[in-house]
Amino acid sequence: MGRFGRLPTVLVYCAMDYGYYRDALAGIAKYAGRKWRILITTDFPSANHLKGHHAVGFIGPITSPEREDIVRNAGIPGVNISSHLKTPRTAAVRPNNPVIGEIAADHLIDRGYRHFAVTDTSDKGYENDRVRGFVDRLAAQGYACTVLPRHLSEQGDDPRDPKALAALVKPVGIFMPHDRAAIRMLSKVVDANFNVPGDFAFVGVDNDVAFCTATLPNLTSIDPGSDIVGFKAAQVLDEMLANKRQPRAPILIAPRGVIARESTDLAKLNDPEIAGIVRYIREHACQGLAVKAVSEQFAMSRRTLERRFNQLLGRSVLDEIRRVQIEHARELLTQTDLKIETVSSRCGFEDFRCLIRQFRKHEGVPPGTFRRMRRMK
Repeated sequence: MGRFGRLPTVLVYCAMDYGYYRDALAGIAKYAGRKWRILITTDFPSANHLKGHHAVGFIGPITSPEREDIVRNAGIPGVNISSHLKTPRTAAVRPNNPVIGEIAADHLIDRGYRHFAVTDTSDKGYENDRVRGFVDRLAAQGYACTVLPRHLSEQGDDPRDPKALAALVKPVGIFMPHDRAAIRMLSKVVDANFNVPGDFAFVGVDNDVAFCTATLPNLTSIDPGSDIVGFKAAQVLDEMLANKRQPRAPILIAPRGVIARESTDLAKLNDPEIAGIVRYIREHACQGLAVKAVSEQFAMSRRTLERRFNQLLGRSVLDEIRRVQIEHARELLTQTDLKIETVSSRCGFEDFRCLIRQFRKHEGVPPGTFRRMRRMK
């Protein structure tokens, strides 16, 4: 027997059609290193398959109670990396789906959108959790959300599509709970000769890079931290193999955040000069940027700068600087354990008191409370 054949075998089911599962596989492999032999299957295994390979454990999406039974009856520990089952009976590691929706809402609000829409996911489980997070976040900020008819996010043209698109108040920010649905509707919008992101802005989920960058305009998407899900799932399996204890509840992984692309890119504005200023603010806001410095950089009087900026974006230059700073602060608070003072410094605030004051103004709660709320969900 070769040296790799002597390693314990962990069977990993990977639905290769989905970027989420491919990225999770990368995280599993990173944890496993050379301590396990990873055996990949692209079809959900049967009980005989699990037993026949003498696997010590299983990791993969378990999407039904029947599949749970297969893993449990095989007599080996399994870790579910799917969000389909609300109360799984196996160990589970999954993205924090309500927070994904919240991040999407924050991104569209920050981009200046005031009308919003989502697809109907009333019977879609984890997709509904993402949409609920989106809608609840909007409501907390005082915004309503339209529920779209399902045919707009389904494959193929529907004679009802043009009328449904025309009926939406524009500009409108659209959230779809996964990239494929977002791309399907985005294509219909482009075919109907609407402007993206001028009339419609789109945010998907999973950051499936091949899909997001192949479509035009490129799709903005939430990175759910799929590789971290995979890494943590492997760690949980390792702990179960060592002590036989299964976690009592699903372990939730905070999303990495927004991967902004053309479908929400305000730099694609009709005014090239203001578009350049928006890009400049994005790049320098967290370095302690002042409005005076922006005015001087673009050789424009402050009065003219403010007038043109407000006409196009509906907010002041300082508002845009603060928006970028707060957006970065939210990411750091969600994804790291950095102290508030460090977050303040990295976001370009004068001191941590200024961060607390501005964060409370934008989010309604201080940074520490925001961090705890995100992690409890």
